Parts: sequence; C-alpha cells; structure tokens
Amino acid sequence: MSDALLTCPYCNAYVNVLAAGAATLTCPRCGEVFAPPPRGSYAGSPSPTGPALEAIAGDTPLSPREKPRGRNRLVGLALLGLMVAMGATSLTYALLTTDLRRAHDTGRSQTAGNLPIPTGAATLPDNGPTAPAKLDALAYLPRDTSLVIGVHLAEIDATKAGRDALLDQPFAVGPVRVSIDGLLRWTGFTRAEVHHLAIGVKLDDPLPPRVELVVHTKAAHDADAVRKKLKAVRAATDGKRRIDTFPLGDTPFSPALWCADDGHTFVFGLVPSDVKAALPEPRRDLGQLPREIREVLQERVGSVGPLWVAATADDWSKTLAADLLAKMKAEDRDRLKQVHTFAAWVQLDPDVTVRGAFDCRDEKDAKALAAYFLGLGKGDKPDLKTALEGGWLTLQWRTKVETILKALEK
Repeated sequence: MSDALLTCPYCNAYVNVLAAGAATLTCPRCGEVFAPPPRGSYAGSPSPTGPALEAIAGDTPLSPREKPRGRNRLVGLALLGLMVAMGATSLTYALLTTDLRRAHDTGRSQTAGNLPIPTGAATLPDNGPTAPAKLDALAYLPRDTSLVIGVHLAEIDATKAGRDALLDQPFAVGPVRVSIDGLLRWTGFTRAEVHHLAIGVKLDDPLPPRVELVVHTKAAHDADAVRKKLKAVRAATDGKRRIDTFPLGDTPFSPALWCADDGHTFVFGLVPSDVKAALPEPRRDLGQLPREIREVLQERVGSVGPLWVAATADDWSKTLAADLLAKMKAEDRDRLKQVHTFAAWVQLDPDVTVRGAFDCRDEKDAKALAAYFLGLGKGDKPDLKTALEGGWLTLQWRTKVETILKALEK
C-alpha cells in the first residue's frame, strides 16, 4: 500500500500519514504538531466529511463555490495591515503629541544636535528562525502591555523576499511611507546592528497611549558610549536604573532611553514614564505579560514568524481600535468585537504565508467571524483557508510579498 499524504495546516508541507502511525503528527518542515483527520479522508482519498476536513487537506477547496480573489487585499489588510499600521500609527501619534504627556515628567533635556549615530560594529549571530515567544526583547515589556509587535530583523534579512521588499526600501501603508530604517534611525542604531525589536502598547491608555520600543542588538554595546553618541543626559532614576533623554536632531522632541545591564537591550520611550514602566529585570518566561498574550504566542503562533502582532482586550471599543470599529457596518463591528485575543504572523518563503489566530470565546462567534472573512470581496477564489477549534478561528493565506505591499498601499 502506498503511503497517504496530508498537508500541514500551518505551512502546507506534505506529511506522511501512514508512516507516522500516531494520533498526532509533527510537520517535518515547521515543527508544528496537529491531529490528522479520520483515516480515509487524506489527500487522494474520498472524503465524506466535507468542508471541515477540506480546510486542512492541502489544496482541496474549502467548498465547491468559488471564493473571490479580491479578498486578498482585504484579508491582507486585516491581518498584516493591522500589524504595521497600529505600530506605526501608535508611535507616530505618540511622538507628535508628546507635549501632552511631557508635563508629567521632570528633568528633560532640551539640547539640540545632529541625529545620533550607532556605536561599534556588530557581530553576526544565528539568523535562523526564532520562536516569537523566545525573543529576548519581550522579557522587558511592562505587565499591562496589551499589544505587542515583534520584528526579527536578522531572520527577515536572511531571506531575499524579506530583504528586498521589507528592508531595503520603504513601503506604503495607505498614504504613509514606512521603513524599518526610519523607525530605527532615531534610536541611534542601524538595521545591520539590530537582531530584533519589539514594540509594546497599552491599548486602553488615554490618547496618546504608552509605547515602548525595545531594541536588542547583535553585539554588546557600552552604555556610556551609547549615551555619548546620542548626546543623552540623565533625566530620572528609580533607584536601580538611570533613565536618560536625548535630542532628536533639530526637532523639539526628547525621547527617553534606558540601557539594560546586558549591553544588548535598549528600551526607548517617548517620555521617561514610558521607559520606567519597563521591567528592570527580564522575565524570560514572559510571566509579566497578560496570560492571553503569553498563551497565544506560545501555543498558537509557535515556532515561526519573523514579523508578527498579538493583542488582547476585553472591550475593543475602549481601546485605540474604537475609531476603526465605529467606521464599520454594525454587523461586522459586532463580529469583530467578539474577538478577545488575536495574533497574526508572517512566514517568509519564496511565497509568503500569513496566518491569524482569533479567540472568539465560543464556537458560534468563531463561525461567524470565519464567514465574515470568507465573504469579503469579489472575484476569483483566493488561497485562503480557515479552521475552527472550539472558540478559536485559524486563518491561513498564501500569497507573495508584492501582493501584501499592494494591499497595504491601497
């Protein structure tokens, strides 16, 4: 008898089902563990069970009815656009309105000078995949962080698709041009020196929200040398940490900085109070983060994803998402408001795979959200798959970097 093949629901790699002979299967490509459908329903065998199995059986359509390709732009915007736009918008808005919060801090630097330059050259670390939950920068984020964005620059730079489309040139998010280099420029570090970074946002803060940018460098940097290059001066201390502010070129802004003892971690904020909220000692188990954020990163996102976002809220109408929800149709708004926690992440291969996981509290709400995504747009059938597990909805969308960039621009 020939071996039956099933494709992994996470990366579409073929898995030898009969050879495995177990209740669960481990994908040889991405390492994810999943349960196979009942015997006889694998790819190449008749399937009596319909769409539920088709959603995880490789390239078999989700249903005989064609789904529209126009969905690609909308789903891409919903999953990846949210990741980029919320991070960029939060940072930009906080920067432009920092005067509203600066009154709460003392000892600010009002010096001016040229844009800072980085210290020293970096050594090359292992650029291989790192599980999002294992990124060192996350261990410093504050306890009440409710939106986290992770960017593993070393891993993205190791792929041609990521380097060409996401790093070497700016890309558009609507009318705004966004670039990794532009984000890093005011920190004093170049892209080549940074291994990864994390952005933490307190979504339920009054505008502007608290934001931390944690930069983890490839090589260790001397804290005094970093302060000297940034022209930083002491602004505050909390007994253990020295918190500095530094001039941002010819602008009136004075971002805050804390240099961690490991020489690799640098925490930036728009005002000193942002930096004070970061943990003085890292929590490698991420125990300081909300349970929902921690679990979705560890159990749903898993071992892949050089570019990702995770967020949680009991009531999105009381967060930064309120304005976005207000512009939606009532029925769409009601569906999205049922999402308690979500994560979206991107895997960069010759093609790009965008995945999303949504905790909708119960199966009924998860089915309604799946119908919402599958019903978007008009045109030909897209490469979009869904799977349900209780109150969890998982999405997978295979596309190209260029398609995502066009979606973000539109």
